[in-house]
Amino acid sequence: MASRPLFPGADHVQWRAKGSSMNSIRLRIWPMMAACVAVLACGDDSPEPRQEGRATILNASAAMIAANALSDSPSDDFRVARSRVEGGVSRDDTSYARGLSLGAGKAASVAADQRVTTTRRTAAKALGATLDPAKEVDVASTQQSLDALLSAVQAIAPAATTCNELPSGKAEACAIAFLILEVRRSEGLLTTPDAGAPINTDAGSDAGVAPAGAIACPALRDVTGAREIASKTIAADETWSGKILIKGSNYVNARITIDPGTQIWLDTDASIYFAYTGSAAVFANGSASAPITFCGRIAEKGYWSTITLGKDVTSDSYLRNVLVAEGGGSEASLVLDADVEVNNLQVADSGKDGVAATDFKAGSALLSVRNAAGYPLVLEDQAALARVPKGGTFTGNTNNQVSLTFTKFDTAVTVPNLGLPYVQQNALYQNSGDLVIEAGVEWRLKSDGTLQFAYLDASSVQMKGTAVAPIKFVPVDANSQWGNIIFFNKVNTNSVLSYVEFTGGGRGRNSALQIESAIKLDHVSLYKNATGLELASTGLAAGSTALKISETAGRPIFVDLDGVYSIPTDSVLLGNTIDQVQLNGGTFPRSGTIPNLGVPYYLSNSYYDGNNVAITIAAGTQFVMAADSTLSFGYLGGNTVTAIGTAAQPIRFRGEQALPDFWSGIKLGNNALSNSKLDFVEISDAGGTGAAIKIDAAVQVTNTKISNSTGYCIDGLRSAGIDYAALAAGNTLTCTTGPVNLH
Repeated sequence: MASRPLFPGADHVQWRAKGSSMNSIRLRIWPMMAACVAVLACGDDSPEPRQEGRATILNASAAMIAANALSDSPSDDFRVARSRVEGGVSRDDTSYARGLSLGAGKAASVAADQRVTTTRRTAAKALGATLDPAKEVDVASTQQSLDALLSAVQAIAPAATTCNELPSGKAEACAIAFLILEVRRSEGLLTTPDAGAPINTDAGSDAGVAPAGAIACPALRDVTGAREIASKTIAADETWSGKILIKGSNYVNARITIDPGTQIWLDTDASIYFAYTGSAAVFANGSASAPITFCGRIAEKGYWSTITLGKDVTSDSYLRNVLVAEGGGSEASLVLDADVEVNNLQVADSGKDGVAATDFKAGSALLSVRNAAGYPLVLEDQAALARVPKGGTFTGNTNNQVSLTFTKFDTAVTVPNLGLPYVQQNALYQNSGDLVIEAGVEWRLKSDGTLQFAYLDASSVQMKGTAVAPIKFVPVDANSQWGNIIFFNKVNTNSVLSYVEFTGGGRGRNSALQIESAIKLDHVSLYKNATGLELASTGLAAGSTALKISETAGRPIFVDLDGVYSIPTDSVLLGNTIDQVQLNGGTFPRSGTIPNLGVPYYLSNSYYDGNNVAITIAAGTQFVMAADSTLSFGYLGGNTVTAIGTAAQPIRFRGEQALPDFWSGIKLGNNALSNSKLDFVEISDAGGTGAAIKIDAAVQVTNTKISNSTGYCIDGLRSAGIDYAALAAGNTLTCTTGPVNLH
């Protein structure tokens, strides 16, 4: 592009921030400034800017953004950008950015602060941009930007050194300006904000945030000059700094502030209990360059005991840029029983579990555990699962799974994909509160384990797997088999299971998967279960699709009668020990179509239609009849049965064994309406009641083949007006007594 200035220099822009009335100029400058920052190259044809112009560009850009944000009449462009950021970044995060010091010397900490990085990434997503990590930590550019922004802030409030010190109504705009500036500075706006475009309100997970580098214990384990705390109770507020040596069991009922860079050494079997008998607070404010470390005097797993933050630790407590290493001598290295903030907390080399938690503070991030001898993470309450910090890593642990020890859900919970499996240790019940499970979650159940949804109150369940990241329910190991997973009839019908796999269940009397509510299944698969799917009469929700069941030790599906109508016709039910769908006996209470699923239905009892129902049997459907079983239509009033096959796809009824008189036969009662019809139907091995078909109404039976049956093929009631000649001529009838009998 041609070399030309797009906006005035930094001093001129700051003058505008001090109150110039030339708002029309400002409104025109903002979009040009945004475009300029997007490429960081005003007046340069090359992809990268000339180094000598970079500082000027950043300086002026920062001031322009600040001036526009803090003015009484921000441009429409800025309003749209601001709404996108506010929609994508939580208020906690914008408040955090707002509270940052913007003065000299702060650039390094701002660039390296993981929470600010996460916030910037989310802001970038809201603005349709992608941040380049290489530029994201460009300390020099960050400093130039912040210096210019600070100048503009001070034009509004001369003594201000943080956004927080601005007058009411300006502080949040300052934070938004900071976020927009950082996004523009790092990568540039990839798509120009459009006032008509929807605001992105999905902050997403932290999966795209690179975990902070590993914090290590100091190379020299030297406690010379350390302050010693040995087997005592601390009741007065303290600040820990420098070196601290912990011996024995210590109980803290006070507010402890821990300075950046503090080295806390723990002697053999030492422990710290915060809020043991009263309230306490912990303010461990390490930094990326000066983390706080809790390490053993000797580098040995489980050398010291534990650090516990009890339930009465205040919620303003935090652990930021902290390493807890070589604990776990008696229990988890770190026990969190309060909702404290965790931000880049690392736990290493535990002799038992890494972290055991009942809660975290919302907004926590970057919890990492490595080389624990047990589980890296034990979640002892649903609150801990709901707010478990994301974005960290779990590596080198002996049992690299998240252990779930609680027994109930009674509030809304989203189960995040942390990149490692969950292990359910006990029977778990959703008593109330909606549950969401993210794509890619692997859920492991112990032997005989059960997971039951809507056990007490109405609740919804959303399992949101994908083709490339399905949700999996599996045994805890190859030698065990879990019990069952039940969706009770109080599960809301808006519930969805999408791309979910159930493997290795069905131990005991129950089915691996039991569904009693009309929920939607989308690409649900069951593999290698002792028992398969048990489906209640409510059936599945309309639109269910792609059910697949294979390698079941018995039959893949047990279904109540009218629940059969909802089984997806594209189901694949092959490769099981018995490839049949078993219909539980009883009465069809409502109308519907029995679908052709590509495998036979197994009927083990007597079956009847209800009152005023119409039942259709799809072409090609097959039925295997157990000994003495009976299928009756027209049993009550005003019923219709339509079983119409084709020459290529007849409807077949046969005995479980190919023996005459093995099963009773089909009855068409006097309540069957005259529009009932059997066409291209094949019946064999029947006759237990004297005929393969008994007809007490003037229904149509055509193109039907009856064979290997005792008694008459068809026995009809003469008074019903049945046409003997039509029955004899229009069907192929081979039975021991004769083809047709009218009585």
